[in-house]
Amino acid sequence: MNTWPATGTFETYSVYDQIQPGDIHHQDDYGNTIVTYTQRVAPSRFVIVSIEPTVIVMQSVPELPAWREEYVQQGYSRDSRWIRWFMSLPEQQRLPDLVWLQNPLKFGTALPCGSGWKWFSPDLELLPTDLPLVENGSAVIPLDRGQLKFQPSGSGWRVVRE
Repeated sequence: MNTWPATGTFETYSVYDQIQPGDIHHQDDYGNTIVTYTQRVAPSRFVIVSIEPTVIVMQSVPELPAWREEYVQQGYSRDSRWIRWFMSLPEQQRLPDLVWLQNPLKFGTALPCGSGWKWFSPDLELLPTDLPLVENGSAVIPLDRGQLKFQPSGSGWRVVRE
């Protein structure tokens, strides 16, 4: 994550149990931890496809950091490419940006067409790994109990737990 472009900082009370080494922190007069988090934009879109264990797939979208920078430089314009992309995500499947990460997280069992997909799992302690999705084939992510199968559908892939 430290290689992703920084987009600014956000100061607030500590919202995570562990403070990242790069975050600046100090105590206020009441002993509360105040942290200045570095915000970043990943050059990827993220989709949570499994909760237990947590499995996230990501697709390379190299233009996202530039879109976010353009959005900030234009005074948070509602007409920016960043906002148009953000608003195109279904609201009921969209989690707001996190403290560190400005990219929204989508969740569900449908992935759009496209290439450059990877997957990772913090629960399984697996770093991003290529996910070979091809139009006429399926891919599988093995889990401790069962698997996630990515099946072609009309507009991308459908994720099925088996």
